[in-house]
Amino acid sequence: MSGKIMLVVLVYSLPIWDCYTLSTEQPQTNSPDTVLVNSLIDSSYTLSYSNPDRAIKLATRALAISQDSDFKSGVASAHGELGYAYSVKGAFEKSLKHFKEGIAQNRAIGDSLGLVSQLNDLGTTYKSQSKYDQALKYYFEALGICEKMQLDRGISATVGNIGLSYFEMDEYPEALKFYKRALAINKRIDNPSSLAVNHNNMGLLHGDENRYDRALKHHLKALEIRRELGYQIEIVNSLNNIGRLYMQQKKLDLAMDYLQRALVKNDNQDPDLTSIIHENLTKVHLSSGKLDSALTHAYRTLELSKDFGSKLGQKVAYELLTNIYRKQGN
Repeated sequence: MSGKIMLVVLVYSLPIWDCYTLSTEQPQTNSPDTVLVNSLIDSSYTLSYSNPDRAIKLATRALAISQDSDFKSGVASAHGELGYAYSVKGAFEKSLKHFKEGIAQNRAIGDSLGLVSQLNDLGTTYKSQSKYDQALKYYFEALGICEKMQLDRGISATVGNIGLSYFEMDEYPEALKFYKRALAINKRIDNPSSLAVNHNNMGLLHGDENRYDRALKHHLKALEIRRELGYQIEIVNSLNNIGRLYMQQKKLDLAMDYLQRALVKNDNQDPDLTSIIHENLTKVHLSSGKLDSALTHAYRTLELSKDFGSKLGQKVAYELLTNIYRKQGN
């Protein structure tokens, strides 16, 4: 995989929410405590990406109420929301702690769907730190549960995450095998948002294999679906990845056009995606010999990657800075 790239939405691996929201096993009660907990968890989920600090406060309150009222499912869900919100902030140790506690609670109460969701989220948190062995361990456990329960959406989400891990490990044939399986399932069950993710990821893979026509076809399909759905951050993702594809082909004017459109449309809504766009702009300016502009974007990449806690992003940024300074004779 050549550098850090934007692969999907929000948690940057195919989200398992579809599987999780099928029927999280809440007790059959409408007591004031459980109603309040569920409301807090729903609000935390809604805010976790746009305002993770607020999401953490809501989930923390939900956790306290659940513990006081012995609402075990609420405890599990609150830990899951805390894990996700902390992962958005790049606070991975706290994220791991909450996901593991949520997983333990889900195992204890026999909530298979909640367990699948948080196993995937735990795997994604490890993947964000380039700890692929741990990530795959939890993804494959989640996949086994989904296959046993015949959960098509859960299977497609999990095999997509597995494919993404192999892609980041540069194991392209293995990645493509899992991507194709996810694509086939999502076509069959008419799951457009996940289908867009599959097309996006296959476009990235074929681009790295220098199969540019095939890659562009997948990226344009992903962009078309995302525009139909009105998913703004995902549209930015596609614009960035099309820019990256043109950069790979040395079509620098087209690359710059798509990357600038992505940067403007994103408007710093997603710091990790912003850092990735700056990374790609660094490379375009490097290829154009505009070293001062490249240096500006490289430092922005490093700054944002540090803020988000992305070790891969920081590694790429330092490599770019080293290359720029070498070309400047420093």
